[in-house]
Amino acid sequence: MLHDKNDNKAIEDLKSDLVSGVGTDLKNWNFIPTTQSNIKMIFDSFKTNIDLDNNFSTPYVFIVDRNLSLRGRDDDEDIGMLFGFNSQSVAEINNKMVDDVKIILAEYRLALKKNDSLFNE
Repeated sequence: MLHDKNDNKAIEDLKSDLVSGVGTDLKNWNFIPTTQSNIKMIFDSFKTNIDLDNNFSTPYVFIVDRNLSLRGRDDDEDIGMLFGFNSQSVAEINNKMVDDVKIILAEYRLALKKNDSLFNE
């Protein structure tokens, strides 16, 4: 999660709320402090139809794979092209984002199996 490097107190409060409110395990979360200009540059590189607000934030979350490619859907049944997932919609996170993460993990497992079979022949 990219955040303004001047917002450390707000980020610590968010972490605390995530842990105490819903028991979120943050061990695999990355909170990356940076400048507003870097946030904008990275966000703009996604080339989405979503805008940052005046605080350099958005309610949308994005899946970026290990190749640093934005993962989304080009055939979403509700809106067509889906670049990010609206974090204000529990249904969108639980249904669409979770499914997309499962697909990516399956792709990684398949690639790992292919690599293992090449080395074990």
